Amino acid sequence: MCVCVCVCVCVCVCVQETPLHAAARQGDTRLIAQLLAEGANPCARDSRGRTAYAVAVDKDTRDAFRRRMAAAPDEWDWAAAGVPSPLTDELQEAQAAKKVKGGYTHTHTQTQTQPAHVEIHP
Repeated sequence: MCVCVCVCVCVCVCVQETPLHAAARQGDTRLIAQLLAEGANPCARDSRGRTAYAVAVDKDTRDAFRRRMAAAPDEWDWAAAGVPSPLTDELQEAQAAKKVKGGYTHTHTQTQTQPAHVEIHP
């Protein structure tokens, strides 16, 4: 008789990170803005060698870093932090207008045909 015993081993990998990393990973843009305003270092790396920008969960989260870069371009070495470019209000408005214009053009093209004639009789 042979008895097989399976043993599951759970491996827990602990990643050491700064509060800025945690906020970026969670997508907390308000906390990111607050931490950066209070002097959190965006160039700091976690135990895997990643900056907070690199672990940002989505575009809105990455944009929080870019907005701070626009507000304080000389505060940090933003290139070392992995932040590619500043995001100003003007640039953000231009991007939004471009999206609207693209959507408007598409809608306008669709509405060039004549609508069907509808009559309602009581």
